[in-house]
Amino acid sequence: MDANWRASIVLLTPLVYMQIVFGALLTHQGYVAPHVFAALGVVVCVALVCRHVFTRHGDCAALRRPARGLLILLAMQLLLGLLTFVTRFTILGADIPTAPTLAFATTHRLVGALMLATSATLTLRALRVLRVAVDIGHSCSSLAHSHR
Repeated sequence: MDANWRASIVLLTPLVYMQIVFGALLTHQGYVAPHVFAALGVVVCVALVCRHVFTRHGDCAALRRPARGLLILLAMQLLLGLLTFVTRFTILGADIPTAPTLAFATTHRLVGALMLATSATLTLRALRVLRVAVDIGHSCSSLAHSHR
């Protein structure tokens, strides 16, 4: 078992949670840098975890599905984050009505919550697969039967 994979999967959910906290700091205090740097960390961690799932556990739907969902949510989150930033913190957003600005920000928060739930699901399932692989030598068979 690869140590980078274990570290990435264990850090994934806390990193997403930390990103949400930094988002609140951005919203209420205007601290942009921590939110942006944590976003880079989330992107790297999601990429590492999903690459491992697709290359080493591609036959395991219980891992593949949340990994695919996490990638889709990440793409949406990055786009919504950019739109929220542009409409709220730059001169380009000066002419945009309030409703779209609020819609971008609210949807950005909702997708962040979905990312947290999906990353927690993926982390718990991955840790179960790792435990089962160590105990009986099969990586996904028992997990797949419990999630049909």
